Amino acid sequence: MSYAQVHPPAGLRMIRHHVMTSKIDIQNLVTVQQAAKVLNITPAAIHKAIKRGRLPCLKLGRAFLIQRADLTQYRKTKSVGGRPKKQASETG
Repeated sequence: MSYAQVHPPAGLRMIRHHVMTSKIDIQNLVTVQQAAKVLNITPAAIHKAIKRGRLPCLKLGRAFLIQRADLTQYRKTKSVGGRPKKQASETG
């Protein structure tokens, strides 16, 4: 494993102990706002997933950057939250 695979480029660093892919493809990084549009959720939900460790990210200054591959993986493993829908009762 090369140094570049283990250490991100200068200015990029891992947040907390989030797992990330072994190689960083800078051209496939998206911002929180872009990730929210891709997943059709709010930016606050993206931040919550990052904070809970469910969505790996990189931090560049104050910006959180997410790899598209990690978004795809998150979409596959994301559970649906919220209250279950009411079932239509049969009255007759």
